[in-house]
Amino acid sequence: MQIAEVELLPYLEFTTATTSNNIIPPGGATIVRTGIMDRSLASTAKLEVNNIAGGNTSVDIFPGVAMRARAFEWIGAADDALFPGRAPTSVTLLGYDGTNYIQLYTVSPTAPVLSLELHGQLLPNTNSYQSYRVTFGPPMSGARLQVGELRLFGEVIAAPALTISQNSNQVDIRWPEAPGFYLEYRTNLSVGNWISNTIPPILSNGTNSVLNPIDSAMKFFRLNR
Repeated sequence: MQIAEVELLPYLEFTTATTSNNIIPPGGATIVRTGIMDRSLASTAKLEVNNIAGGNTSVDIFPGVAMRARAFEWIGAADDALFPGRAPTSVTLLGYDGTNYIQLYTVSPTAPVLSLELHGQLLPNTNSYQSYRVTFGPPMSGARLQVGELRLFGEVIAAPALTISQNSNQVDIRWPEAPGFYLEYRTNLSVGNWISNTIPPILSNGTNSVLNPIDSAMKFFRLNR
């Protein structure tokens, strides 16, 4: 009987074999293998990109729910000891808030000595993001990049429920106190940008309330952070 590795993880993992992802190679490069989150460390189960003449390879990750990433891990390929020059010169994690990519972590790793080397980092991140991007720099030598596996860990951030009622000629919007959340609205539920509600909430007995004047525009509200 043999076991390779045991991990005690402080956070939920939200990258699985079914997590949606998109690999973006640098211009002119060719994607050879896409097994970056397939839950396998077999020799062919890896991210592999060839014909790289410079530039970064990005992997966009779409968890499907708002997640606050609190830990990040990547694992080298099963043949890194044979081909250490294929390892990336840099690894960067970014969170996407719908407008901008925010850098959460970056490192320039040393050349691998062993295959399947595990690299991990806890993140001092307090924000949730709708998607994440991991950017791998060019290979340490040659034109072929490879990475064995990629994992993200974190917390699901659930927004408090809103209650909406009419108060005379105003709309009364209430929600339980939840630091970090703010009220947004838009006039079409399916399209358009969410707009921050400019009327500040009033906190009383653990409940936030906002009174908005009733107008002719239809509005949809949500809490965001």
